[in-house]
Parts: sequence; C-alpha cells; structure tokens
Amino acid sequence: MHNAPSVTYPLGRSRFQACLLGGYAAVAVAAFALWWHRTSLSDWRLLCFALLTLTLWSWAVGNWWRSPGGRLCWDGQSWCWHSSGVSVCGALRARMDLQFCLLLSLNTGAAKSVWLWAERAADAQRWRDFRCAVFARNATAVRPTDATQAVTNANIDILLRP
Repeated sequence: MHNAPSVTYPLGRSRFQACLLGGYAAVAVAAFALWWHRTSLSDWRLLCFALLTLTLWSWAVGNWWRSPGGRLCWDGQSWCWHSSGVSVCGALRARMDLQFCLLLSLNTGAAKSVWLWAERAADAQRWRDFRCAVFARNATAVRPTDATQAVTNANIDILLRP
C-alpha cells in the first residue's frame, strides 16, 4: 500500500468496553462471594476489598459513561479527533487490535493522550479503510508546535470534561 485512504470514522461509547466492565464486575462479585463463604462476615479485609472494588468499578463506569463521541479523521497527512466543536490533532497509535475493535491512543504532544475505542459496528462499510489508515506504515502525523501546545491541552480538557 502506497498511501492510506482518507477516512472519517465515528467514535462513541464502546460496547466492548462495557462488556469488559461487566466481566470485571462479575469476577469481583464471584471473588467476594467465595471469600465471604470461606471467612467470617466481620473480616475487615473483606470489607476493604468490597469498598475498593466498588469504588474502582464506579470510577470506570463513570468514565465510560462520560466518554465523548466524535469523529476520528485521517486526511492523508494527520489524524484529528473532532468532538463537541473541538478538534485535537496528533499521532495515532493502535494499542490493542481485536479485529472487530481497536483501542487507540492519540498523542498530541501534550502530557495527556486521548484514549479512544473504535468498533466495526459503528460503520462497517468504512471499517476496512479505517484500519488501513491506522496501520499504514507511512502514516505520520503532524506534531503540534509549542505555540499550539496550550490550545491543545485546553482542547483535551474540554473533550474529556464530564
């Protein structure tokens, strides 16, 4: 492949991520039930385990619920994520590939990377083009300059705000 095709792909809450959170909850409940069955109810470690697990799961579900939707665009030169009237551009990297979904990180040069889930179900017709663009070897992104760094940081904060 010489050039990856230009593509715009919709992103939103990931059903796969929701299933992972549900699986985590099921395993935690099973571990809690087994531990409760084998120890006394007044064991302080059991209470700490339950509180920590509930806190972490609530935080993860809250982040999933607040995950912003938008469009991820490849124009042949750079990756940009557009959401709620704000755009952030940077280098895109696939962190996990399960063929039907991708976990991506958009590195804008800022301290924060934007983590995104892309699923085939969002737009099955453009999925192949999108994957080609993500994995193209010559797909280099335009890095932000120091002058745009503050604007980029502010845009990331706006995009990730609940």
